[in-house]
Order: sequence, then structure tokens, then C-alpha cells
Amino acid sequence: MKPTTTNSWLANKLFKLRDEVYTWIKLKVGNGESCRFWSDNWTPFGKLSHFILSDQPSRMGITLNSTVSDLLVAGNWTLPPARSESMVQLHIYLTSLTLTEEEDSYEWVVDDKRSLKYSTNKVYRQLRGHETQVPWDQSVWNAKGIPRHSFLTWLFVLNRCPTRDRLRSWGLQTDATCLLCNQAPESRDHLFYRCPFSGAVWEEVARRCNLQPQLDWDQTMIQMQSLQDHRSYFELQTEIPGGIFEIHAALVLDSCLKVEAS
Repeated sequence: MKPTTTNSWLANKLFKLRDEVYTWIKLKVGNGESCRFWSDNWTPFGKLSHFILSDQPSRMGITLNSTVSDLLVAGNWTLPPARSESMVQLHIYLTSLTLTEEEDSYEWVVDDKRSLKYSTNKVYRQLRGHETQVPWDQSVWNAKGIPRHSFLTWLFVLNRCPTRDRLRSWGLQTDATCLLCNQAPESRDHLFYRCPFSGAVWEEVARRCNLQPQLDWDQTMIQMQSLQDHRSYFELQTEIPGGIFEIHAALVLDSCLKVEAS
């Protein structure tokens, strides 16, 4: 099957990933009765239809649905003589393979580690690839934080939230003035530090947490990293970014409703 416009977005994504994920699903050969010779990943060479037929167009009399056990007769492999380097390698590999009475079984091999169980976490990390860990990851993602506030904090750290300066940079015709104070253009730094409303919120939360408020985004992130084992950190992390932006979102919704009513 191939990605088509009739499939869902998720289905098409899965189809595109199947060639990569295929290499992680190994078939452990037992009796060979369910191991498909051409299509299963049972040799070190991957799918044999790709490994062998890339050198020669013929399947050498081996049907598409043949199993490994079909090719072992009276203890001898019935493959035709090798006519390519890939077939030579396969013949050599088969001399080390012995069928048993156990059933064939599939196993996951992710990051060179074998497992009989599927792990969404391991597969996700493998698909994502290994990336350099940022110093602020624990300041944003933590078990005690409110998930939606952690997500908003992550967006703000990357400066990816749809503040009005970003909306205008995308070509949208919208008022650039901050919805909270109506005094200056709205940006991430203004929304959290330069806006009088946000400044008052910062000072009040900092007073409750016995902290000195940092009116700069980078300095605030450094402060959050130094407080990761302190109760004040969780209050700072969950109350400020999420709270301010939820108030901002409520004002945006109110403005939209007023426009529709007019």
C-alpha cells in the first residue's frame, strides 16, 4: 500500500515510515513455517526481495509466498546455484541456520537492543533521532507541572507562541498593540516583562515565592534552572507563563466575540 489522498494524514505518515520501521522488526526463525522467504526480515541482509532481486530480475523459481521451511527438504537447502554476489552471501548465511521445532517469532530491535515487547517511547526516540539536550529541559518539562502550562512555557522558550508581532510577520492584518495594556506593540518579551499588567503579576508571584523577579527572559530561565529542586520553582513555572497567556487568550476570545456581535 502507498500513501494516497483518500487516507488520513496519520495513515499516510505511517506508510512513509514503514520502510524505516521495517528494519526494527526482526523475525526470529524457529521452524520456518511462517517465515516468508522474500518479505520477512529474517536475515542480516534485510528484505531478500530487495537484497537479491536488485542484482537479478528472476526469483529463481521461488514463489512470492514461499516460506523458509519450504526450501529445506530432507535437511538440504533447495536454492538454485548462486549467480550473484548477494546469492553467495545468502548461501553462506544458510549454512549457519538450523530450523528447530519452535514457532517463528517477531521481536523488536531498536538501537541494537532486542525486545519481545513494543515500546512507544523507544520507537519515538529512534524516529526523532538523537539531539543535543538543552539546559532548560527540566525547567519546562517536569512531573509536578501542569501539562498545558508546560507546553505553553516550551512554546515561549522557543518564541513560537502566536503573539501579535508573530501574527503580523506571517502577513495577518491585526492590531499590533498589546491586549493587556494597550500601550505598546505585543511581543513575547513585552507580554511577560515590559507590560505593566504582567509586571504586577510577576512582582506578586515573586513576593509569594520569596524571589527577586527577573524582568528578562534569559535571566528568568537561568533562575528557573537554579530552583528546580525548590518549591518556588514549581510555583514560578506553573503560575506565570500559563496564567498570563490564559488571561491573554481570554481577552483575544472576548475581542473576537465583540467583533462578531458588531
